[in-house]
Amino acid sequence: MTSVPAPERGFPHAGAEWTLRERSRLERLLGPEWARLVRGVFTNPLSVVGLFIVLSFIAIDIFAPTLAPKVRPNAN
Repeated sequence: MTSVPAPERGFPHAGAEWTLRERSRLERLLGPEWARLVRGVFTNPLSVVGLFIVLSFIAIDIFAPTLAPKVRPNAN
């Protein structure tokens, strides 16, 4: 049985080739840093809850005239 020395950190061992991973559609659209940020926002449960709360407030603001129409002063 032969032992193979551990490769140095950051460099492939002898005979290995460098391979680049394929960029995702989101990375191609937004760039790698923005894609990482968006992926983090949508995978963190606390940020998803925060987004839901903010979007709920925005929806209430948009539909406020329908939800609570103005009272007419002459109405009985």
